[in-house]
Amino acid sequence: MKKYHIIVYGLMISCILAVATENARAFEVTDMIFTSELTDCQKPVPKFTFTDSDLGVTAWVYYLDYEEGKTWKLDWYAPNNSLATSISNSRGSTTGGCSYRCVSRETLRFYGSGQWTVKFYYDGQLYKTATFDYKMDWPNIWKAEKIYAIPDYTQTDPSYGGFPEGGVNYCAPASVSNSLMWLANNGFDKLAPNTIDRKKDQFDVILNLGTNYMNTDPFDGTNVYSVLTGVRNYISDKGYKDFLLKYQGWRDHSAESDMGILVPDMTWIKSGIENLGSVWLNLGWYTYDGNKDEYNRIGGHWVTLAGAGYNGNPDYLVVHDPNTCYSNQFVLPARIASGTLTGSSSGLPRSAAGFYKMNNGMRINSRADFGILDGAVVLSTNLVNSLNVGHLEKDLKMNISCTQYQDNQYQFALNYSPSPTDPLLWKLDPSTFTQLQKSSVACLVLGNDLMLNLNGEYGGIVYAYSMNYTPTPNDPLLWKMDVGTLKTK
Repeated sequence: MKKYHIIVYGLMISCILAVATENARAFEVTDMIFTSELTDCQKPVPKFTFTDSDLGVTAWVYYLDYEEGKTWKLDWYAPNNSLATSISNSRGSTTGGCSYRCVSRETLRFYGSGQWTVKFYYDGQLYKTATFDYKMDWPNIWKAEKIYAIPDYTQTDPSYGGFPEGGVNYCAPASVSNSLMWLANNGFDKLAPNTIDRKKDQFDVILNLGTNYMNTDPFDGTNVYSVLTGVRNYISDKGYKDFLLKYQGWRDHSAESDMGILVPDMTWIKSGIENLGSVWLNLGWYTYDGNKDEYNRIGGHWVTLAGAGYNGNPDYLVVHDPNTCYSNQFVLPARIASGTLTGSSSGLPRSAAGFYKMNNGMRINSRADFGILDGAVVLSTNLVNSLNVGHLEKDLKMNISCTQYQDNQYQFALNYSPSPTDPLLWKLDPSTFTQLQKSSVACLVLGNDLMLNLNGEYGGIVYAYSMNYTPTPNDPLLWKMDVGTLKTK
């Protein structure tokens, strides 16, 4: 009898194991595709060759039976076979689905033309390898232009440990940090750390903003009021006072930033990015009910404005979206003629007329039908990063009407003072050096390198150029023209 029970139990266990084995299917990668589309889990159109006309490259992987807690990884190998970037993440449930990550055009250009190889790993095991070709068409990309010089940090980038909850709701501090890093590189040195690892410097700024200044909620993000008060306090704590922070839009905001304008004005927004200005756009994600002509707000997002105008059309906005690595998205806003904005947010419902849809050129949340510009923040100053010195006489004397260094303002003149070995030297005239109380005209902000970016007219032609501070042991008051920057305007 005992032998019979053992046989029966053995058969039962075998049946259970067989059923379990049949139900527990193995992980499988069904597709690995490269695309330049702003994608979600809908299968994109495959692409195998990319150029500078593409904003970047996304690797899109679709799989079956992903187990909860397991880790996936994408390794990107440049044409020289070096590991350009490695991106990993995990999933919180057992499911099928997709993962996708991109590299920017700037990363592609850094490594140059050639064939890239991307490897997809699951639970430490290599499952898929694919390649694409990249050709660098533009030999000189205009790095000095603001749209290229303003960083575009991806909020979900896992570098340096990433941000709380993977950074999925860190769009506000990431967007603000893009502008602060640009300002730190253009005279406002104290706005960010300054090490050889500028990406780590920006990571530190983002974490500091989100944790200590904006009170960013890892699950709910950052509201307008917290962005305004956080930026104001951050800049003040860094020692800068000569800034204005203003808001247009319908969401709750601080009284000192109020302009009394509920529908953001596009002319004001585009002028805000000029010179040393910074602009952050607050988008709402909306679903649309055509029968009622209602837009229902289901969430929001922050992005950095980097410029305006594209292909001769001044209506375009150039946007850096921290939720994608595609830099310089060219967005054509479309004004809404009718309808109602609805939702649970304070300030709703209200008329949708006059607000702008942002769908054309911008990646929209997969749960939404439209991205709508709810509001905008402009950080401005009377300071400039390029000063006009007017007409130059034959003696080439340059009158510097106002410079600002460490919150103090000065005026002085530079006299042309060539040496026998160097014809490009100018010397500060001590008799003209005056500290100003507070200039009412544009004032050139100086960084620690004391470089002067100037515009001057000579012989009927306006030139732009930089003057580098070049002291010698015998003369600490010398600047030298950088002829590599000399160009006509």
